[in-house]
Amino acid sequence: MTRGAAHILLSRACVNDCVFCTAVDHRLNRDFARREDVLAYLRRVVDEGVPHLVLSGIGEPTLDPNFEEYLEVAHGLGFRHIQLFTNGYRCTRDRVQRWRSRGLTSVLISMHGIEEDHDAVVQRSGSFAEAVEATRLYAEARIHVSVNTCITRSNLDRLPELRALIRELPVSRHAFSFLEWSGGVLHHPEIAPDYQAVGAAASRLVSENDQVAYFDNIPYCIVNRPIREVADQHEVRLLQGAEDLQIDSTIRKEWPSACRERSCPRRPTCPGFERRYIECRGWQQIPELVTRFLDDLESRPTAMANQPRRLLVQVPTTIPYSTHSPLGMEPREDSGESLDGDAVTQMYEAVRDHCRRESAEVVTIEWMGGDSLRLGPAFFRAAFSRTQPWRTPTVSHVVRSNLLLFDETWGELLQEFGCGLRTTTDPLFDDARTVSGQASHAQWWDNVVLAYELGLDLEVALSLGKAHVGRAEQIYAFARNLQLLGSRPIATTLTPDCWVNEAASPGGEEQGIDAAEFGSLVAQLGTLWVEDGRLFPLYPLSEWLVAPPSDALGSVLQWDPAAKSQASDRCQRTGRLVDLTDGNQSQYQAFVGARAQMGVS
Repeated sequence: MTRGAAHILLSRACVNDCVFCTAVDHRLNRDFARREDVLAYLRRVVDEGVPHLVLSGIGEPTLDPNFEEYLEVAHGLGFRHIQLFTNGYRCTRDRVQRWRSRGLTSVLISMHGIEEDHDAVVQRSGSFAEAVEATRLYAEARIHVSVNTCITRSNLDRLPELRALIRELPVSRHAFSFLEWSGGVLHHPEIAPDYQAVGAAASRLVSENDQVAYFDNIPYCIVNRPIREVADQHEVRLLQGAEDLQIDSTIRKEWPSACRERSCPRRPTCPGFERRYIECRGWQQIPELVTRFLDDLESRPTAMANQPRRLLVQVPTTIPYSTHSPLGMEPREDSGESLDGDAVTQMYEAVRDHCRRESAEVVTIEWMGGDSLRLGPAFFRAAFSRTQPWRTPTVSHVVRSNLLLFDETWGELLQEFGCGLRTTTDPLFDDARTVSGQASHAQWWDNVVLAYELGLDLEVALSLGKAHVGRAEQIYAFARNLQLLGSRPIATTLTPDCWVNEAASPGGEEQGIDAAEFGSLVAQLGTLWVEDGRLFPLYPLSEWLVAPPSDALGSVLQWDPAAKSQASDRCQRTGRLVDLTDGNQSQYQAFVGARAQMGVS
């Protein structure tokens, strides 16, 4: 079954005339989609299981006379997400509300500089003001808003001003895009900046702690900032005119030889360098920048010296399950003990105190426990909201869940706050049951698919115990099959599991995997992953192959809300942060030893 997104190029006209427009040749060739082509395409991709629809354009999509009909039909067919690429034209409160009622869930608005710069590059006065107003109207209607900014030679120096302005707008993601060398750029190549110029300006566009902005269509080694990663052989499904196309997004890309020869760990998800750019301007300083980046990776910790100190805070929100399970899927009796608002207040105060003492700049708060979602949406909305005003440290949130309670309402809440979702499963265990008798593994799979289709930052942890030793190929097949959900790779984490099987052994048979067993199993899985082309992030391998674990860059703390003060006889609860930083050193050493025994350098 095909998953991912289906794209449609709509409209024949555009009120803007962007000098770098990639669709200019399509307009000249009159590659326009007819109404019957669009409707047939919508039904076809829905039947194939595609959950996400993107309405883009040879012109401005909202100018298509059938635009609202397409929205209504797509909504009726059951697309989970419908995204619009737009310049903000024709945007009124009534239209936005009507489009939302017909299924529109997100928009990507073009904004290519502050007012005069934007209007100049799109060649229409007033376009910038329209885009800003559209941003507010879409957000007001609770439609997810992102902004795309194309980087040109003329706007590069003033883009920090645009970033500052967009920080004040209700925008969840802001992409700075290196120009595609097609369409208008081929007619006016002088407008495109050099890669090294963008790299030199990167830190002014996307600050170290910026959780919203990122770069698109440019390799990480050039900008050393977050980028939109892609998977190898990533294909885009596109209706262009009457043609239903599968377009390989890497077909117009090149990579320096060092990327392959030195096995760059980012190569599998790297967007590459524009081939027509290289043909026109040559490699310039790119090989030198790539080599310097790879040298830095191999000379840790020097390469990480200027990275911000990070802090992971693990927060047990509810008591553990009353029955042991490698999946954590069985129901449990609720003792009524869980994290409350006062404990959260104390925890936040302790985290900020720790960050001030240790100069930590980036904090991830991981909500854990039997199932964090048992606390309910109101609890998390309040907890997430309280860290939004923080500037230093910057805070992101991750919720861990077995997904039994997960639904679209939870998905919308996590999306609203940019919260990650982590879930754990046993890759070889599939017969647990929920309290209702339903196969919990099947329910887990259904909700993994739902979280993926909602576009959440999803990570799946594979819990590995003694029963998994010697079964690396089956485990890797499970991880690899996760990636078949769509074109966006799913981060996968290998975690050691320690639990006691009371039912199988009345004396409490220990099922935990020790460091040597875990390290050896990770080494075997790593060999399969590398041979397969590293098509998805696999932790801790993605980190261990770059640098050994170290507390130089950050620490792991766990919040203990039940800790009691010794300052008085009454021993009031005060809570405390417990340091767990050195947890995986022995596992890493076992991994290195196992790789050496396997003859892997």
